[in-house]
Amino acid sequence: FLFTADMLFGQEASNNPPIANKFRFIDLRGHFGTYLRSGAKAGEAFNKNYTSVELRLGWQTDKEDGWQSRYFYPTYGIGGYIGFLNGAALFGNPTAEHGFVDFPVTRQKRNTLNVGINFGLSYRLNPYKLSANPNLDTIGSRLGIYFSLNINWVYKLNRETDLLYGIDLTLFSNGRRVTPNFGINMYALNLGVRYNFNLAQKNADRDRIYPQNILLARPNRVNYNKIIKKKEHAIELYQAFGTVQNKMDAGTSNRYYTSSTVLDYAFRYSELGRVNAGFDFFIYGSTYAFLGQKENTIKNKSYLGAHVG
Repeated sequence: FLFTADMLFGQEASNNPPIANKFRFIDLRGHFGTYLRSGAKAGEAFNKNYTSVELRLGWQTDKEDGWQSRYFYPTYGIGGYIGFLNGAALFGNPTAEHGFVDFPVTRQKRNTLNVGINFGLSYRLNPYKLSANPNLDTIGSRLGIYFSLNINWVYKLNRETDLLYGIDLTLFSNGRRVTPNFGINMYALNLGVRYNFNLAQKNADRDRIYPQNILLARPNRVNYNKIIKKKEHAIELYQAFGTVQNKMDAGTSNRYYTSSTVLDYAFRYSELGRVNAGFDFFIYGSTYAFLGQKENTIKNKSYLGAHVG
């Protein structure tokens, strides 16, 4: 029988292209902290502590030939935040939807240091009403901005699971769109867990319950390219406008126009950063209430500034 066979294969040849990895992760994190005092009348509430829960879905970058490797493979994604404030009777229990980005400070190790930013919209805040809560001088509206700066460590426990721990600073504010608006500022310790997985696993094996072809749950990052040095000069013009409210107008519909114009010169010294300098021109309509005998003109409601960065 052996002599009658022209050709024998030990296994079937495959023409299928390699499977592209789709690395993802899910974070569940708790925050345990206290307030930074930011108002006068709500002082007693700031003596209490608070807890909050954060759930995030993230994307893990892994391209070794792109900018990702030069920045130690950052992560990014979307998340939700629920706060359980001990001063909830006054502040409310803020909830937020946000986007985030985390930049590793150190190369991949078992324990990696990261710096991250969350930014999004918050709601379920108690707005100021003179008749209901005259001591609430921190938040003027139910909706606001959620911002969080965090320093955290990611400790790899096993193939799929990480331990998360760190510190963070959180801010809820409405940008003085309405008053009062001292803002709610909080700092905390955080502790959580991360589950890493690969969405491409479902394409790697037809038997998803008991797969035989197991893909990586996280990227095996070994190459780190150097930051590209390049010189660029740029002139930039930035314009923003909106409305604000003075404290004396809290609870009313009185609003004032405001405008910010920035002219900037920037010199980029590498892919990592740049230096800049320029001028700021502000039109601040709310100063109308304090002009006294002065004429209500643009000149008397505008300010000129300079900056470096």
